[in-house]
Amino acid sequence: MGSYNEQFERVKRLLKRIENQNRDQIDYEDDLWFFFQNAWHLKDWIENDASLSVATRNDIEKICEAYPRIMICADLANRTKHSELTRKIRTGAKHTRTDVTIKIGIGSEYKYTITDKDKTEYDALELAKGIVTDWEEIIKDHVR
Repeated sequence: MGSYNEQFERVKRLLKRIENQNRDQIDYEDDLWFFFQNAWHLKDWIENDASLSVATRNDIEKICEAYPRIMICADLANRTKHSELTRKIRTGAKHTRTDVTIKIGIGSEYKYTITDKDKTEYDALELAKGIVTDWEEIIKDHVR
């Protein structure tokens, strides 16, 4: 395994892939769920990156808890990886709706709606963009 930065670069590449919606829905959906899985597991890469301080490695999960979008990401990652979310439920976030728009001559547009336990709805793509922004802040402020 390499440095956490390799994983963060992977997360950013996945974001670019899900920004491109003009493609087969199954491929799009795979990349969407891969994004959330990889974005959440960036914390594992940080925990296991020997080039970082022990304090950073020990504290990263606690740091992540201060970021609501990353907690939503955690639930989505675990739900899509394990099919059912049964332990350490943070936000209760889950995929609740998919809207597909076909634009003649232009292509497809997908909107995946994520809903948390408080019934707050999030657009998955906008959520993904916010998660990358949150990780940029965490890395800048806490990862040493």
